[in-house]
Amino acid sequence: AASLAAGNYTGTINVHSDDIVNPTVPVSVSLSVSAPAPTAAVSPGSLSFSFPQGGNGSSTFGIGNSGSPGSTLHYTIDTAATSCASPGPVVWLGRSPASGSVAQGAAAAAITVTADRSSLAPGSYSAFVCVPSDDPAHSRVAVPVSRAATAGIFSEGLGPPPWAHTF
Repeated sequence: AASLAAGNYTGTINVHSDDIVNPTVPVSVSLSVSAPAPTAAVSPGSLSFSFPQGGNGSSTFGIGNSGSPGSTLHYTIDTAATSCASPGPVVWLGRSPASGSVAQGAAAAAITVTADRSSLAPGSYSAFVCVPSDDPAHSRVAVPVSRAATAGIFSEGLGPPPWAHTF
């Protein structure tokens, strides 16, 4: 079956004997060949950002395929505010590319995650980057993302120090 494409195959084997009544007995045979199974491998398993309010940053993680030889992992990239079971837009979180595939044994695909803090107040925020794929054992991998937006030095009503004035 190694050279057969994935699919269902049927045939008949004829068994011949010296039986006078039934010299040939047909036996039906069926074979189901499955495609090699991919296995999603995500690294690192979480991302964290920390920078002043209004700042932006990016980080990457890899998606590899440690599955069966000859398998190809097909995936998409989503975001979710609370759970990958219900993905949806997260205002401060972006990702690129939005989908792709990786063959078993090939280099991991790089996914760039961007955090945009320009519209958020200082504080801690968390969300998920979700990786739905055709991995039969792990059809959706969640990558936790956390970010801390800190107040800038002049955002709390503090002005520049008196010696910083130019004359």
